[in-house]
Amino acid sequence: MNGLELGDLIRNAGAGDWSSLDTLVGTLGSPAVKARSEEDKAQRESEQRQWRQDLLDLFSSPLGLRVLERLADGTVRQPPIQIALGLTSDQVGTYSAYRHGQNSVIHSLFADLKEAGFDPTQFKETPR
Repeated sequence: MNGLELGDLIRNAGAGDWSSLDTLVGTLGSPAVKARSEEDKAQRESEQRQWRQDLLDLFSSPLGLRVLERLADGTVRQPPIQIALGLTSDQVGTYSAYRHGQNSVIHSLFADLKEAGFDPTQFKETPR
């Protein structure tokens, strides 16, 4: 037993033997693990900054603005739900979830663009 299996941790803790838990905490708290974690975090943050800069470069151009306009027209500027006669509540719910998924993509783009310094308020969620 290496002391890192969950079942073993539970059994040992129940028997009053905390040595395997001490081993796990010691492993996770080691300077080498912390350093790798910090490196991973720095890498993720760098990639996120680059992603946002790429979005800003793309959607700041006239072509990018036209694409963003079309995305907004097809998503957040559409009614979130359209009730039609004869639809069951399940069908309405499914369509509503589908529309929510579409909108979440452009909301994510808007959030990242805003973090990069772009003002997405020109793409209000109302039809033009």
